Amino acid sequence: MGDKPRFEEAVQLVIDHVHFNKDSRVQVFEVTIRMMGALLSAHQLAVDRTMGFYLTWYKGELLDLARDLADRLMPAFETPTGIPFPRVNLRSGVLPYETNNTCAAGAGTLLLEFGVLSRLTGAPKYEQAAKKALLAVWARRSGLDLVGNGLDVQTGEWSFPMAGIGAGIDSLYEYLFKAYVLFGEVEYLNAFDVAYQAVLAHIRHSDGYIYKNINMATGALMSSWIDSLAAFFPGLQALIGDLNSAIRLHHVYYTVWRRFRALPERFDFHTKTVNIPNYPLRPELIESTYMLYQATRNPYYLEVGETLLNDIEAMSRVDCGYAALADVSKGLREDRMESFFLSETLKYLYLLFDEDNFVNRLDSNFVFTTEGHFLPLGRQYLSKRDSADSNIPTYVCPRITSLNLNGTSLSGGNRVHSSYPLPAAEVAYINDLVGYVELAEPLGACNAIREPAFGQSADSSPVQSSYRVNVQPPKESAYPPAKIIRSLNGLILDHMADLTFLIRLNSAGDGFLVSKVNDIDVLADEIIQVPLEGVSFITGDTKTEDDETLDGYPSVHLTAYIDLPADPPQDGVDIHVMPAEFGVRLEPDERIDGTLVALTGHSPTVPAQDGPLSDGCDPYTLIQSQLAHGRFVMVSRGRCTFAEKAGWAELAGATGMIVVNTENRVLAMARDTRSGGRGGGDDGVGIPAVMVTNEMGAALARLARAGGDAARDELAGGGLRVALVGNDGVVAVGATGIQIQFGGKPVKNIQVVRKLTGLGKDDGAPDKTGWFGTGNKARRRWGTRGPGLLDGGSTLKCLATCIVAGDRKCCAG
Repeated sequence: MGDKPRFEEAVQLVIDHVHFNKDSRVQVFEVTIRMMGALLSAHQLAVDRTMGFYLTWYKGELLDLARDLADRLMPAFETPTGIPFPRVNLRSGVLPYETNNTCAAGAGTLLLEFGVLSRLTGAPKYEQAAKKALLAVWARRSGLDLVGNGLDVQTGEWSFPMAGIGAGIDSLYEYLFKAYVLFGEVEYLNAFDVAYQAVLAHIRHSDGYIYKNINMATGALMSSWIDSLAAFFPGLQALIGDLNSAIRLHHVYYTVWRRFRALPERFDFHTKTVNIPNYPLRPELIESTYMLYQATRNPYYLEVGETLLNDIEAMSRVDCGYAALADVSKGLREDRMESFFLSETLKYLYLLFDEDNFVNRLDSNFVFTTEGHFLPLGRQYLSKRDSADSNIPTYVCPRITSLNLNGTSLSGGNRVHSSYPLPAAEVAYINDLVGYVELAEPLGACNAIREPAFGQSADSSPVQSSYRVNVQPPKESAYPPAKIIRSLNGLILDHMADLTFLIRLNSAGDGFLVSKVNDIDVLADEIIQVPLEGVSFITGDTKTEDDETLDGYPSVHLTAYIDLPADPPQDGVDIHVMPAEFGVRLEPDERIDGTLVALTGHSPTVPAQDGPLSDGCDPYTLIQSQLAHGRFVMVSRGRCTFAEKAGWAELAGATGMIVVNTENRVLAMARDTRSGGRGGGDDGVGIPAVMVTNEMGAALARLARAGGDAARDELAGGGLRVALVGNDGVVAVGATGIQIQFGGKPVKNIQVVRKLTGLGKDDGAPDKTGWFGTGNKARRRWGTRGPGLLDGGSTLKCLATCIVAGDRKCCAG
């Protein structure tokens, strides 16, 4: 901004008040990119005579502070692998209880700051430590040349093998390439070339738009969400010259932004719904917008920047700054503003529009760090090549001859962009991919259209692409206001009378899709389920012989996250699960969470978290029961019924059970109608049970065992935690062959079902057992079957002679 007086004032304030001799446990990654990077950037500006911020009185105090900070972080690198501990105490070093688990990005995103510090101070140890850490992570890549998310700093083994371009991995790719840019050392470029080709081959979806989260060894899909941190990747692609890929991926994230006027932390591309709804004012999409404008000079990206700026101003501006959003769908704010909003978000917005800024015209050696700090490095600090390196080629960004910078003008929301960078067909595809509806003519001219109506045929197909239709029942009928319920698959309606539907012709032209019911959006792959009785005034049908079975399991949501001592719970990984048909039903938004124990061992002499996973088909040993009590237990599939596994887990005092399948898919765990047996039948099972895939189970087991030391330490807790949350409890049962028509074409995302269950007292004849109802039998909750092994008076002998009948109370004394 050219404000040298304020810069000088800030430098003096830091010199006078900042020190690092504090009894504080900090994240090595965060203090490096935020604090050390800022100190080095400001130092370089203060000593450079060409950029307008030179301070005559400055004696290198900020560089001294950066070096002091680095010295306090160096104990973290003292591991057998060279991969640093994720946290360190600034005064006393690595604490005895420090976790061994770190992420690939945390270990591999230190080289720019530590490298520049070494070059400026002449002390090579900092750069050597950071380089060793980065290359140690890279050396542990899979046969697909992919790195995972989490690994053990002591052994180097991967604890969470999920590969992607988002959280936990993102900036490792960035620093591999930028280390080459800043230091000119070709080994970093060679590594990046291999890594980037692996991303394109395995992580990028075959359609070229979505970058998936997959297993680093097998390439199998591990989750269906994308996260906001990955929005930096188009900027990196622009930097390396892959503009076609950059433009496509950027437009995906920008379309998500346009849908919510912010970028949610996670967005599920399968369900087209928000997975984690908060927006902490992150800069990544803005950074990519800036990079693409610098690369293409297409004014479209200035318009994108204007939209982003206006939305931030409208959604987040408060009296004392800008507030993060707690929920992008609802516009709820948090009382929080992260430092990266100043160092990155606003900086990239400012540089986007200030085309004459010296940074945008600087023809010298510099990069922006992953925290947005401007970091130049003079030629005098670069390594000199010897004659043996004379054959190393000069690398330049490739020229992308197929780049389309003109595109087709489309109407986008409340503004008209002068020039999309993609063809109209690709824009429409991305809109559908993320569930964003661009309102286009002739919709605005036909809001009042009522004909043709649902259920009526027409001599010719409608010529318009969009209609707004109000469904009016016969005058003699009397319908109460319709119930509209959001479900995992879309919407559930108890009837269609007096509802207004926004429908549009599908891309194939052979049918219609509903995109809105009243004011509620229907996403691209969602369906609307309505019972036969609720559309009988349209179809004339009251019964059907064409019933087909629908999956009738109310859904649950499982999240796993690391809970470190003295730390608040961190963002978790969402896991695809299938709930059991037996056991308790979680109400919508009802939550159970606890530490996860990977149950192993069949005798008291075998440690309960070492060895292969137990199948949970036998009475728990005392050691197993101690670990299971009050926790989620994870067992393998096989040897006995699922209900028997749940029965023994509940008797040991577990709060929930996770079954690991033998295959990479999940199945519905069926009821067991038998009584008696090892754990009895499923009558009265009082804990929830879900199934995960084989690969996800293996990853969870590794994480649970890695955190098991804390759990075994006087059962203190910590380690891997899971949270099970109930989703909507209303279920559509029984498909029919009836198809709602509009203008002679089917409305393809309306599904007529036989009945609904779970709506309440008037939902017909609810199932009296299991998930869909409780009948006259009181619903059980976990821990109601008996006292568990850990309570006074309970013994292993008691368990062995436990009466498995009636309410199955266990003996005591």
